[in-house]
Amino acid sequence: MVQEIADEECADEECAAINSLFGVSEIIVPQTHSIQQPWFEEIKVENNYIRFKLDTGSQVNLIPLNAYKTLNINKSWNSTTIKLEAYGGYKFMPLGSIRLKCVVNNIMAWVTFLIINNSTIPILSLEACEKFNLIKRHEKCISMITQCTSQKDNFLIDNSSIFKGMGTFPGEHTIKINPNSQGSIKPARRLPQTLYKDVQVELNKLLKHKIISKVEEPKEWASNLVIIRKPDKKLRLCIDPSELNKSLK
Repeated sequence: MVQEIADEECADEECAAINSLFGVSEIIVPQTHSIQQPWFEEIKVENNYIRFKLDTGSQVNLIPLNAYKTLNINKSWNSTTIKLEAYGGYKFMPLGSIRLKCVVNNIMAWVTFLIINNSTIPILSLEACEKFNLIKRHEKCISMITQCTSQKDNFLIDNSSIFKGMGTFPGEHTIKINPNSQGSIKPARRLPQTLYKDVQVELNKLLKHKIISKVEEPKEWASNLVIIRKPDKKLRLCIDPSELNKSLK
């Protein structure tokens, strides 16, 4: 027996209301990265079956135009002002929204989909996955994660002195190089003019804290500077010692 969650399709006015509700803000649709294979489910949409990716990080249900055309239904989608943003900041506008009858696990429900004009994988959102009992919330696991987070915070508080300042290791370390190795001096890489000022600030800071020191005479080894922009927009200065690493004992 099919469990019926909603037995009537929404009227045009209701769909329009849904559009206006979502249209006031930006909908974020991140794509999760995991070493595990993503979950998929064959779902009956109207009179056809479509394979959806179960994306618990998505706030909306997506169906690409080519998959929508396979339904062969005489329905017009509604215009929408929703803006989508995928993982990495890529933004795009859907063609429209539509309510479609879906059946999975003997559960029927009307689901609102956004139709997009590309060949992406159809996506089922967290809300829809829960509605069809495709995923389940485990309070015990959430409690364990919260407990682990609390233990980490307590450790940082109890050992706050270790994590202050730049941080150094006691003593000195000597790098031992294979005596048959020849030195390698890499030519300086070009530095974008827009980064010059920020790089100079970071170099002066490292000099001030005696993390690096100036070298006035020629050396046998010289590695390239590597510049990384951190999430807080500041720079992290590193080196690329790949040639030196090849010569270590």
